[in-house]
Amino acid sequence: ALERRPYPGGKTLLCRISLVGGRTFADLRDELGLGWDEMNARAETDERIAGCINRIIDDLAGGIDLANVSSLVGIGNALTRNPAIRRAAERRFGITCVIPHIAEMAAYGAAIHA
Repeated sequence: ALERRPYPGGKTLLCRISLVGGRTFADLRDELGLGWDEMNARAETDERIAGCINRIIDDLAGGIDLANVSSLVGIGNALTRNPAIRRAAERRFGITCVIPHIAEMAAYGAAIHA
């Protein structure tokens, strides 16, 4: 499900939260005995890696309609640390995925809120 959150300027921030992407990709990497760079490099040609990425993106998409969405911001290890997953998200959603320069975005947001 999408969460609607207030955003500056009278806008709405739509959030889709998935907690399994990074861990799933890491488990496959361990199973294949590959490093992160090799996983990302082989993402387009290895069926197992491409299938894993597609399932991560399917879970993240959750059947949501992004027809009126103007930007996509990716946080979480799956998107921030794996260019192949980020590219797959951009292809799926048809929007460039912006990655913030803050490594631990959830912790940063919690600190600001506190």
